[in-house]
Amino acid sequence: MHGGSQKPVILIWGGSQGAQQINEQVEKEFDELVERFQVIHITGAQKPVRRQHANYVQYDYVNDDLKHLYAITSLAISRAGANSLFELAYLEIPMILMPLQNADQQANATYFVENGAARLYHPTQSLSHQIEDFLKNPRILSEVKKSLKTLATPSAAKEIANLIQDKY
Repeated sequence: MHGGSQKPVILIWGGSQGAQQINEQVEKEFDELVERFQVIHITGAQKPVRRQHANYVQYDYVNDDLKHLYAITSLAISRAGANSLFELAYLEIPMILMPLQNADQQANATYFVENGAARLYHPTQSLSHQIEDFLKNPRILSEVKKSLKTLATPSAAKEIANLIQDKY
């Protein structure tokens, strides 16, 4: 990827269960995505996208380096697992959600969208256009970041510990 590029950095990941559908969408729109954005793509183990470009980097899995990827991310394309959503919320990273078709992820996505903290992916529209529409509107991005801040609870561990201490 180009370190000096002015293109927004898009983090795309699907988690262990949901990567295949997201990977197929990335493969389908690859040329358009890398023309407009720098793409960091976490594909999942043994689910590579067999394309290369200077604006595209691919990992099957990221652990310790995820914090560095978050630090440069302009927007995330993600499933709607609770851990991922609240990590992104804490970091105020805007997101377009592609939830799995299960009750938990659908409920998580609905909660974030209804609270103005994310957008839902629309399969009838180009992913590239959805990203661009989101990023080109500073007012909407600002509102989303404010909503993300209200959903994130940085002191959650302390609050839970206090509740447990008070009870016992």
